[in-house]
Amino acid sequence: MFLCQIPTSCPPVPPRETRTIFNHQPQQFMQLKSFFKGVSVTLIHQLGLKKTRGLVPNAGNFEFENTTVKDYFKKARGRRIEYPNIIGIQVGSKDRDEVIPAEMCIIAPDQRYTRKLPPEFSLLNNELIPQCPA
Repeated sequence: MFLCQIPTSCPPVPPRETRTIFNHQPQQFMQLKSFFKGVSVTLIHQLGLKKTRGLVPNAGNFEFENTTVKDYFKKARGRRIEYPNIIGIQVGSKDRDEVIPAEMCIIAPDQRYTRKLPPEFSLLNNELIPQCPA
């Protein structure tokens, strides 16, 4: 059992790089989806925690009730989605599905992680070495 910590030493990703980072091959997208399932996130636009049910590609273009996520956030929340083509976090229940753009979510700190750690977070000489994206 481990606690998830948000790495603070990794530099922010420049906006022009987000397209290549989130343009996943199907196998990589499925791995990412599996990794995030069950992880709790806080939303920038409302209070409380939401548990992740999955991920969707191109979140800003996800359609529901005759509108898109991008248009909904602009009209209902007054927030412009900067990166509509990146992944979205799927939250809510099976009956009421919600897709939140990743840019509107923050991973909640200090969560239990009970699955096998990815290789980039394995112990090396008894030290946890997180790998920052290049």
